[in-house]
Amino acid sequence: MRIIRPDRLSGREHFTGAVWLETLKSEPLTVLRVSFEAGSRTFWHKHPSGQTLYVLSGTARIGIEDENGKVKVSEAGPEELIEAAPNQRHWHGARPDNPMAHIAIQSDIEWEERAVTDAEYNS
Repeated sequence: MRIIRPDRLSGREHFTGAVWLETLKSEPLTVLRVSFEAGSRTFWHKHPSGQTLYVLSGTARIGIEDENGKVKVSEAGPEELIEAAPNQRHWHGARPDNPMAHIAIQSDIEWEERAVTDAEYNS
């Protein structure tokens, strides 16, 4: 048995707003606790092997692009799971009125350099 004390890092690159990342496990899957201040969110990205999010607190706002390029925005609350299919372009973050924390489980990530616009976030 071993005890791991995760580092808490401030997310600057690939995020809009204040976000903190804690790596809980890095091999073979990466497991992160990600905390978002109200209104904070990721940039657009995808995971070639897919991604699972487990909402710990607050309400997550998620934008997923469908096969026709349309974006559907949904919300999930505590103890709900969000699954992004392999290579599904998406973003996630906190609602504008409350902070949110989730656990992210993934093996890989491909970031886009484009932030989610306010119009996309609020749609």
